[in-house]
Amino acid sequence: PLAIAGVVIIITRKRYEGAEPSGYLGQYGEGDGDAQQYSFTMGSAGDRGGVTLSVEYFNQDPVNAKDRWFSSNGSGTPDYPYEGWSPVSQNGSFCDPCTPTDSAVWWTLNDGGDPAKRADYHPITRTEYANANEQMFLMTGIERRSVFANANYDISDNITFNADVLYNHRSTDQLIAGYPYQSQVFDTPLSGSSVFNPVAGQDTEFRRRLWEMPRATKSDLETYRFAGGFNGFFELAGRGWDWDVGALLNRNTSTKIARGDASLLSTKQALGPSFINADGVAQCGTTANPVGLDACRPWNPLLPYGLAGKGSLADPELQKFLFPQYTDTGLTRTTSYTANISGGLFDLPAGEVGMAVGVEHRQEEGRFVPDAFAQSGNSTGLAATTTAGEYSLDEVYAELNVPLLADVAFAKELTINIAGRYS
Repeated sequence: PLAIAGVVIIITRKRYEGAEPSGYLGQYGEGDGDAQQYSFTMGSAGDRGGVTLSVEYFNQDPVNAKDRWFSSNGSGTPDYPYEGWSPVSQNGSFCDPCTPTDSAVWWTLNDGGDPAKRADYHPITRTEYANANEQMFLMTGIERRSVFANANYDISDNITFNADVLYNHRSTDQLIAGYPYQSQVFDTPLSGSSVFNPVAGQDTEFRRRLWEMPRATKSDLETYRFAGGFNGFFELAGRGWDWDVGALLNRNTSTKIARGDASLLSTKQALGPSFINADGVAQCGTTANPVGLDACRPWNPLLPYGLAGKGSLADPELQKFLFPQYTDTGLTRTTSYTANISGGLFDLPAGEVGMAVGVEHRQEEGRFVPDAFAQSGNSTGLAATTTAGEYSLDEVYAELNVPLLADVAFAKELTINIAGRYS
């Protein structure tokens, strides 16, 4: 069954007879966040064993932060509506002068202004800051498919075989706001030779949130799990003993595909020298030494979001040039073998002395491999590196239960329990 929060609760039914479908449809009162879940369980059982199979599909749509009153305005309040908003705006701004840094004046384009004219800019105000929550998911989108099977069989009156197999595929969609690009951080000013620079001949530091390309991530996780073993009981010297031996194999593989972090190699080219060619198209390089459009696309970071024009970040070809796709992969694997036995040793006046012992061998391993370009540190995302590791362990435990008193004054039952584990 499915809990309201979307958590899967696996009930390992055994020797189930029949078939049972179920379904769930839900939606938030705001009319979004649709969720649906469908499952089907069937089984067949006999005198000595049974087989059960269950399949499930679950889908939950994401919810945008902008669609809820408590998250739509960032950390702002009615008294301070722009509190928490970022001065790195999707409208773009440049500093002039830029020093001293703590009192630099940042200029943004007037409504209807010409981005090539220095006089058409004004100092940016708080009302023009960026509310990143307009591009954030409040709740992640999830899609899940799973299959679970159980088989068990009584080999004899005292020995039973049991096995579980699970397959699960989960996809999640995440979205965070476009990257707050600051040229000073990456040493990529708008070149004084750029056709888009309103301060001609002077390299210009700028800020621009990459609003047209919010950072979107799709993560896929596949899980394969097998657990199997034997359990039973026997009598020794008139006392009953229970035992079990088993193995567990679990493997998770993950693939994360992301887009929205810019290539610093490309931004440096796109912000470098550029000109308008004979066809009226913005082109990288100079008239004497042009760079083909297949190798470079010039970018105007001072052209506000939603305003068409040359060098606009809304241009699909420019987006293709600036924003590569990143693919990260991961793997975790668990292997475990266990054996346990418990039973009675002898009787004391207060009851039977019981004992349990067991051993386990377990191996854990994992690795995470970021996209090769992300590892280079040449993107706006945090640089990452491959990590991998593994360990194995052997454990043994023993437990003794000794009843000292029973049904006496001030002691309905008094028992000492002694347990130890070595790893």
